[in-house]
Amino acid sequence: MTIELLSISYAFLGGLIISCSFFLVHIFSSINPYHRPSFPLSSSSSALALSILATFVLKQETTLLAIREVVAVALMCVISFLPFIFIVLTSALLRVSISIGENYEETRSE
Repeated sequence: MTIELLSISYAFLGGLIISCSFFLVHIFSSINPYHRPSFPLSSSSSALALSILATFVLKQETTLLAIREVVAVALMCVISFLPFIFIVLTSALLRVSISIGENYEETRSE
């Protein structure tokens, strides 16, 4: 594998580990009598186990060290996309603010 493909796979596996962990915490914290968590619990657990196994196979290090490095790569990728997310969020909020201001002026003049 080339270096670029490895870094992409590390970021994907780290993101999968983070999202499966968050989803498992969510399932356990929101159990109620009407909730049937068997399928989401089993699928998330199996995806977490497979991503940890793939991380261990790709990194050829101890499991905890491999998971730590892959999750760090995924978090750095998320942090690197934050400026673009903030730009989109700011433009959307400005657009909504301007349209609300125009609607407010129209209703005030009537």
